[in-house]
Amino acid sequence: MTLDVARVREVLDLPEMTTLPNGPPAALGLAVLRGELTPVVDLARLIDGCVSTGGSRLVVLVEPRVGLVIDEVEALMEAGDDASCSVETDGVTRPFDLERVLGEAFDQAWRQARTAK
Repeated sequence: MTLDVARVREVLDLPEMTTLPNGPPAALGLAVLRGELTPVVDLARLIDGCVSTGGSRLVVLVEPRVGLVIDEVEALMEAGDDASCSVETDGVTRPFDLERVLGEAFDQAWRQARTAK
C-alpha cells in the first residue's frame, strides 16, 4: 500500500489498546496516543478481509485520525498531487479510497450494533 507521507502523522510501535465490542472486524480497538483517543484498524483486514500477519507497527494518519496496523514501512517519499492512496494487488497498482472504506466499515458495524439491541 502507498500513502502520501503528507498524510502520515507518525509511525510507532503497536501500542496497548482497548477492544471495541461490536466493532467492525477490521477495528482492533482504541489507543491513547499522545493524550488523544485513536481508533486502530487492521489494514490487511480492511483492504481484503485477510487477518494481518501480526503487524507490529502503527501508522497514524493526520486526517482522518486513525492508526493503521502494518507489517513494515519500506520507504518514505512524497507522492504527486494526484496520489493520495493506492494498493498493489498481484503486481497491479490501483487507487484506494481509504476514507470511503473506513466510513463503510464503521457505518456497517454501527448499524449492526443498533439492530442487535
